[in-house]
Amino acid sequence: MCANLTLTGPHTQIADNIFGAVFDQSLDFRIELPYDVAIRFIERIEQYNEFEAPTVLDALERVDRLIPRSAFGEGNPNNGSRDYKIEVGREGSPVIYLHRFEWLTQFPRTEDQMKAVCLEMQLNGKADEATYEARDCGGGTRRITFRFWWD
Repeated sequence: MCANLTLTGPHTQIADNIFGAVFDQSLDFRIELPYDVAIRFIERIEQYNEFEAPTVLDALERVDRLIPRSAFGEGNPNNGSRDYKIEVGREGSPVIYLHRFEWLTQFPRTEDQMKAVCLEMQLNGKADEATYEARDCGGGTRRITFRFWWD
């Protein structure tokens, strides 16, 4: 359960340094971070209006299970890694973006699956806004961007 997650070592130090440098200094920023660093960054927000870090992290953990892991074929060392990027930031209030690039020939996310991700963050993560955009990138590919914002 993410609410009880305690990171130590370099991930904590990196997240703490970034958080201290930007969160209270800017109302408008987005930073792509490695997943573990992003988790610590979110922990540091603690509570901000309707944003409650333990609740958000629990919902994000469920969202993480809804998004498939990488599968590049038997024996590929990248199999099982997260198949999306995460950004944290502020647009006045806290915001989280997830970006996923997919080949449409390899099990693309359906509308219902994308809506399920947004619903998870609205109902359980208490996001005021939870949206997605699927943009065709040509060549049988697309980019899906999820945006979760709290006020």
